[in-house]
Amino acid sequence: MVSQSEEPPNVDGSPEDVAEERTVPLAWRLLTSPRTFLATSALIALLFAWAATLPQRPLASELARRMPFASAEAITGLGLDDVLVSWPLFLLVAVLVLNAAGIALARRLGTGGPGSRLFSRLATTLPYPVEAVRAELPRALGGSVAAQLKPGGLILRRGFYREGAALVVLGVLALGLALVVSRGSAVEHRLTVIPATGVLSTAETRHDDVFIAQVLPWGVMCDRPDPQDPTRTVPCRVAGPGESPVELALAPGGTTHLDERVFSLVREVPRVPALDEPIELVMTRDGRAERVRLDPGKPVELRATGHTLTAWPGPDGPLVVLEKPASADQPARTVLLTPPKTAVVPTGPAATAAQTVDGLRFEARPATTIEVRATTSPEAPLVLAGLAMVVLGLILMGALPHLEVTVSAAPGGSRLELSSHNRPFLPERVLAAVGRLLARPS
Repeated sequence: MVSQSEEPPNVDGSPEDVAEERTVPLAWRLLTSPRTFLATSALIALLFAWAATLPQRPLASELARRMPFASAEAITGLGLDDVLVSWPLFLLVAVLVLNAAGIALARRLGTGGPGSRLFSRLATTLPYPVEAVRAELPRALGGSVAAQLKPGGLILRRGFYREGAALVVLGVLALGLALVVSRGSAVEHRLTVIPATGVLSTAETRHDDVFIAQVLPWGVMCDRPDPQDPTRTVPCRVAGPGESPVELALAPGGTTHLDERVFSLVREVPRVPALDEPIELVMTRDGRAERVRLDPGKPVELRATGHTLTAWPGPDGPLVVLEKPASADQPARTVLLTPPKTAVVPTGPAATAAQTVDGLRFEARPATTIEVRATTSPEAPLVLAGLAMVVLGLILMGALPHLEVTVSAAPGGSRLELSSHNRPFLPERVLAAVGRLLARPS
């Protein structure tokens, strides 16, 4: 006598065979389940959306600047910096192909994914004429029903599961095509701008992982940001031959769209100024900052205070001489100011090192070079269309009840085959409704 806690003995005594018997049905259920198709399609769509909204094939230095080292290493290891040839995409596509083949094979064999929580199939023979069953089916199904007559019988469908699946597939293909278009047609320029000089930028164009100098028919000119602007927005202009300049505002960390191009700030780096290049200072008086532009060796009088400023370029930053004329209570005096070259930062040691004389605080604005990225996104319409199709397709596949009924003549009555891909309870419910309608006394 075997107790309840004891397991029945294995035929050949091999525990591996028991594990294999339990694993194979689960693998078959996953392979033939529409849920696997939905999940895999959604993951591919998310992967493509990631690739379409983030820069692909970034340079290693850019990736390191954008995120922490650990995150950059993880993204590079997963291949998400170039999704089109990444192993997660290949794996998901392989699963999707196997799942589609499994669903088709299960339908051909007449087993709609045994044990599937989303798919259910029911077949039975009713002792009623085909005409009577066809007359009652629309009432039992309820809602809008599409009918199609085939050699195998009359097929009635409720819902838009097939249409939704087709939209998901088309959306995934559109997103994949968007990546291909982006990789083949998108252009990335790097523009080097010397601010406040009125000189057009020089440009380099990316080819694979290198940038090659190129002469563009248009360029960018930029000014320095307003010292009182907390966002440090850089005012720029885009101009081409025979064209009027177009205003372009570039904020750190943001993007600006102009026609078919997208502009963004990459970085601002210090440079060695020319000897005859104007010197810019930030003067703070009564809590208000304003810019002062000085030509080397040429004195400038501050009308509001009566001071005279004269500046010369120096090896560690500009040298500024502040002259105060004599007054009734104070004699004339001259002060040599050596504002720190890094005082462009509004906080920190650089700002505290600036000198203050007669309530005037001076900080030098070092000479810098601004690097601007200009890219084109010809894949943007495909990305929007692909995402819209995937979302709409998933809604049609999951939100609207799906049921397919095939009615054909059979010996002694009518043959009914009912299947549903997203409401497993519908076949039994509709079959019971048909039975009640047919059993009513006429």
